[in-house]
Amino acid sequence: MSWKARALVYLAFLHVALAGLAVPLLRARPAYLLAAEAAFLLSLAAGTVLVRRLAVPMETLRDGADLLRAGELGTRLRKSGAPEVDALVELFNAMLSRLHEERVRQEEQQAFLARVLEASPLGVVTLGLDGRVDSASRAAAALLGTPAEGLRGKPLASAPVPLAQALAELPPGVTRVVAHAGARRVRIQRSHFLDRGFPRTFFLLVELTEELRLSEKAAYEKLIRMMSHEVNNSGAAVGSLLTSLLTLAPRVPEADREDFTVALSVSKERTERLNAFMKSLAEVVKVPEPRLAPADPNGLARSVVLLLGPLAERHGVAVALDADGALRPLPLDAALFEQALFNIVKNGIEAAGRGGRVTVRTAAEGRGAIEVLDTGPGIPPEVETQLFTPFFTTKPEGQGVGLTFVREVLASHGFRFFLVGPAGGPTRFRIDF
Repeated sequence: MSWKARALVYLAFLHVALAGLAVPLLRARPAYLLAAEAAFLLSLAAGTVLVRRLAVPMETLRDGADLLRAGELGTRLRKSGAPEVDALVELFNAMLSRLHEERVRQEEQQAFLARVLEASPLGVVTLGLDGRVDSASRAAAALLGTPAEGLRGKPLASAPVPLAQALAELPPGVTRVVAHAGARRVRIQRSHFLDRGFPRTFFLLVELTEELRLSEKAAYEKLIRMMSHEVNNSGAAVGSLLTSLLTLAPRVPEADREDFTVALSVSKERTERLNAFMKSLAEVVKVPEPRLAPADPNGLARSVVLLLGPLAERHGVAVALDADGALRPLPLDAALFEQALFNIVKNGIEAAGRGGRVTVRTAAEGRGAIEVLDTGPGIPPEVETQLFTPFFTTKPEGQGVGLTFVREVLASHGFRFFLVGPAGGPTRFRIDF
């Protein structure tokens, strides 16, 4: 029962009791009895009016509390006509207007921020107070290989890519560049913000692949051009001089002639190898812009498998082609793409080892894709971070330019690609057209 109802019941009970007591006391004086009963009725009416007026501020506060509880910030209280109550109503309505404006502003800002994050290449992942993923932008979900809905409510490390584990292990306040899918580089940062007084973690992910590629390319182009200029000029002169000296071999005493000839021949051979080495480096720098024309990826893959058949036999590796007949011709530079695919399959044959297997697979989903899988031991973590780095190689006689050439060709075509090789294999190089 409300206090208003209690007050009215109390007034009614009090006046009825007093009226009941007045009857035996004033029965001998009817005029006094009628006057007393009239006075009681007037007092009861006045008390009822007074209680109702006193109840108006309380009812106004109750209605306002109900509006706040229901979130009805757009509704306003009506004035009662009592000055003291109307002052309270005006103050409360002003507060509701301010709260309504703040809520609309926050909703608009949140909607704008959500659209910016959705369209931005910047990846953002926020964690809840329980440490599980609360939200992920489209760019972040793409890097983590899982739709945002699939990440929500789960531990960050549950995403099926090593990048997720790198995020989970990143200390607060630290920024780091990590390898992702072999060829890609992602800068990750961990920070926090306050949500209703509680700290919550968020991550920023920025893919730097293209920026780093262009920066690296500018650096090694300058280095290779300088080296090529010096080595080619010196090599040509030295080669010409050695050839001239070999013509003088008959004039050398017979006892020293063989040593003289062998020494000059070895020197000339090493000079030619150096020239060939510089030429292969220069080819990376001189990768031309692709001349796009319709080409059949299945046909190019078949050609590469045939070309590398003898090499695979020497290594004891089986090479197979799994072609999707639904894959249609695509606009690409057939010569450049075939050479890049040649390098990829050749690396797979060398990594698979004797008794291993390399599969070249094409697929028609989306705009098409091609994969090269080998049954080698996988890619060691310390090597994975160096993949596609110019001049880095694990081969004793390698030059470290094969994957660099592949990267340049695929990037110039605008194709997305990645290389992953978990411990124990298989190693997978995928190109998405």
